[in-house]
Amino acid sequence: MICVACYAILVSCAPSQKPTEFISLDAQIPADLLQPISVPQRALNTNRDLALRILDYREGLDLANERIASIACIVAPDDGTRNCSKADEN
Repeated sequence: MICVACYAILVSCAPSQKPTEFISLDAQIPADLLQPISVPQRALNTNRDLALRILDYREGLDLANERIASIACIVAPDDGTRNCSKADEN
């Protein structure tokens, strides 16, 4: 029984028959798209402060999603499911 388990482990660790294929990307991603998004740290003294902090996080999330979509348009060809028009680049 132990031999069967050892054999299964060794077979699963064996190199695959298909060679590894490396893909080179020629696209250059602008540095500003790779920068982290900072959200101001507000003191929470009132409900207004809490609402402003939630809005700050929402704006940061929207900006992060826009950057991810922009990187996707640069790296992957447009398959018709995204809005990757040239006007959106500026």
